[in-house]
Amino acid sequence: MHLPRSLFDVDDLPDQAVRTILLRAGELASGAETSRPYAGRTVGLFFSQPSTRTRVGFTAAVARLAGTVVDVSGPKFQHGMNGAESVADTARVLDDYCQVLVIRHASESAVREFAHAAEVPVINGGAGRLAHPTQALIDLFAIQRSAGRLDGLRVGIMGDLASSRTGRSLFKALARFAPTEIRLMAPAGRHLPEETTAPFGSVMVTRAETLVLEDLDVLYVAGMPPGTGDAQLPVAVRERFYVTRARLSVMDPSAAVLCALPRTGDIDPDADGDPRSHYFRQSADGLFVRMALMEAYATWDAQ
Repeated sequence: MHLPRSLFDVDDLPDQAVRTILLRAGELASGAETSRPYAGRTVGLFFSQPSTRTRVGFTAAVARLAGTVVDVSGPKFQHGMNGAESVADTARVLDDYCQVLVIRHASESAVREFAHAAEVPVINGGAGRLAHPTQALIDLFAIQRSAGRLDGLRVGIMGDLASSRTGRSLFKALARFAPTEIRLMAPAGRHLPEETTAPFGSVMVTRAETLVLEDLDVLYVAGMPPGTGDAQLPVAVRERFYVTRARLSVMDPSAAVLCALPRTGDIDPDADGDPRSHYFRQSADGLFVRMALMEAYATWDAQ
């Protein structure tokens, strides 16, 4: 399987690599024997932004693969911090100790600079507003498990999409599987920009400024953070997108509601009991997707 040395965006992965990773994740989720490719090896987690699921998810995945994690988390490179080391220098230091590095940073350029400076594989664990490739793989796996396939689906992506790296990454990941429709639902002025969706001219992309759930196979809640200042969304606008059990009733019973979590006032807790709500299983299955990806990168230097 061909893998790029640095995984910045889901676009970096060839179709066959995506399918192979998802297949292996399915095997692991079904109880397949776990390999030990990281025995005696170390994975570095460099997170300069807060993270729960991604950081803990990679830590657990590496542990399942018999590896050790070095967790470098904290307010690196923030204004007011004396003597902050450059991103490039940090990458060069960490790759002396680690076989693979996972980075999360508020700056997309910082993640690219980090990957360029490192000599070992670097996996983007979330960069600014642009990309979150490992979450996109987890989302694809959740869709596949829920719908039984990835092609020919009607998928709705809802949230403050202009600032959503998960929504943006999932759109690009889905577009390669010939969906029947990708329905983007966001407040006015908060949609994915045209330059993000235009390259996929063969994909039917529709847009709405309210929650439109009819005929969807999958609803993906990309997040509707309250925001502050000019980015703050009025309560009335947030209400139009609030996912409740009553609103889900217009969807087919076999449809799925997914969310990368955490929920930010966008899904009513009462909806957790709806059989369409799969987001906690989606989160749990993220372990197997990360394991499959890390297995693949364990042999990268042999490619």
